[in-house]
Amino acid sequence: MSSTNISLGLENAFKCMTSRKSRNDVTGVLLLSDGCDNGYFNGDINNVKKFQKKWEKHLKNEEFTLHCFGYGNDHDSTLMEFISSSYNGNFYYVKDLDTISDVFIDCLGLL
Repeated sequence: MSSTNISLGLENAFKCMTSRKSRNDVTGVLLLSDGCDNGYFNGDINNVKKFQKKWEKHLKNEEFTLHCFGYGNDHDSTLMEFISSSYNGNFYYVKDLDTISDVFIDCLGLL
């Protein structure tokens, strides 16, 4: 059985971001997934909101965007769209490897 734990990935990214010694002018988090979350979020937006509430005080002084990339047909686009829009980012659907460079160029242009 495969495992997709988006909350753990975001938690690790947020820990790195909040504990860094120097700040960049531009900070972006890129979340890539090819599956549906079967960790804490488990596809439930309310769990995402609880997670965000927990991190709200830690991220209040952080300026960043979070962009989500869903690969193939098995990702949870609703969840990923919600997460990216919550952090001023965009959701990108990557249908196949031929389109990957286009979506990354678009995303990096926004950073």
